[in-house]
Amino acid sequence: MCFVKILKKEIAEGLYRPETDIEIAVKFYYTLIFSINENTLLEKEAYELEAKALEYHTRAIGTPKGIIELEKQLLTNK
Repeated sequence: MCFVKILKKEIAEGLYRPETDIEIAVKFYYTLIFSINENTLLEKEAYELEAKALEYHTRAIGTPKGIIELEKQLLTNK
C-alpha cells in the first residue's frame, strides 16, 4: 500500500511520531476521505475538504519537524 510506504518513510525522516500506529492512521485517513467523497456533491468542495483532512491528519501525527514542513507546504500551495 502506497500510503503505508509513505508513512514509514516519513517516520524514518522524523516528520511523523515514531509511535504512530501506521495501520490505524491509514484507516482513520481513508475513513475521512471516503466520508468526504460519499457526502459531498461538488468536486471542488470535496477537494478542499480532502486537503483539510490531510492537514488535520498530518497535524495529529506530525512531529514538530513535520509540522514545520506542513506549514511550508501550505504556504507554497496557497
